Amino acid sequence: MKNFLNVLDSAKKKFAYGERIRPTRDWFILLALTAVLLIAGVFWNVYLFTQFETVKAPASDVHAPALQNLQTSVQEVQRIFQTRATEENNYQQTYQFVDPS
Repeated sequence: MKNFLNVLDSAKKKFAYGERIRPTRDWFILLALTAVLLIAGVFWNVYLFTQFETVKAPASDVHAPALQNLQTSVQEVQRIFQTRATEENNYQQTYQFVDPS
């Protein structure tokens, strides 16, 4: 136990401020800790990215749309665009607008 306390006291002396202030040491420690945290963050993000990228969707969630539903959807979209084109034509030729000024 005494040996451990001696090692602990010598370690404390290295990091304790004495008569001389050593800002270079402090900056190196600060930069080293920042670099370690940055590298750990990058590795964590890469790990999460690979985990989410390789996840397989359950078979119950994946279903192919029926061909008939697809055909009716296409017809519905075509009908909407036709309605819009007709209304655009009405605004250009049929509707009359009076200038209120």
